[in-house]
Amino acid sequence: MGGERAKTLSDELERWVEQKTAESDVDRSELVRRALTAYRLVDEGDESLATPVERLDRLDGRVADLEADLDEKVTDVRERVIQVKREADAKAPADHDHPELASDVAAAESEAERAHDAVAEVRETVSTLQRRLDDGFENYEEVLEYLTDATEETEEKLDAVASAVHDLRRRTAEAEGAAAERTAATELKREANRKGVSTANCQSCERSVDVALLDLPYCPHCGETFDGVREKQGLFGSPSLTTGRRPALERPTDGDDGPEPVFEVDGEEDGR
Repeated sequence: MGGERAKTLSDELERWVEQKTAESDVDRSELVRRALTAYRLVDEGDESLATPVERLDRLDGRVADLEADLDEKVTDVRERVIQVKREADAKAPADHDHPELASDVAAAESEAERAHDAVAEVRETVSTLQRRLDDGFENYEEVLEYLTDATEETEEKLDAVASAVHDLRRRTAEAEGAAAERTAATELKREANRKGVSTANCQSCERSVDVALLDLPYCPHCGETFDGVREKQGLFGSPSLTTGRRPALERPTDGDDGPEPVFEVDGEEDGR
């Protein structure tokens, strides 16, 4: 029984060798040598093949997750900047434009397109890797080297995409902040106009401020945030611009944690 099984297995191997030889330009001896090399690597527990393949599978999942996350973020960004612009237009005079806001929106959309392009490039790279795997291992050494190099390159591209998404969020926050500042300045001017105030003293530093010249709701002398207009008190009093902190209006800061890494530094995420 064992001899018949060995004979059958040998015939199957023979047919496989003949088939692969006919399908490729490699002669019989070279094909057998490569098959034996691959068998030895697997038999000895060599992980050099499994590692790139496993990393490729993880990359494929990461790309899919990143595509979904990016689509969600871009949609959210565009909806938010459109809403901010509409609110600013509704509160501003009819002949007032928002060139700075338009520039911020355009910059945010540019970042979104750049991130989309990067994800598409990563997706194509992963698809190429998958095709190389599906083609088989006739050229084992070449495929293994290609997989290793391309996987590392893809990981770098994914990190670049993460950076692009972070830039997109930052630009959106800047656009929203700029729109909120301009809206606050417009409301301040309207309040001053209703109360017949053209010049007022800053409540904080008590220096005179020409309300019509304010593009932002901050004192040009001390930098405090204006939150309202107070008419003059008594016969000898002067109008003043009250200071405080408007809701959702914060002065820009330099704090920036940077983009979250796509792959952990210690290598736990990508298996290195």
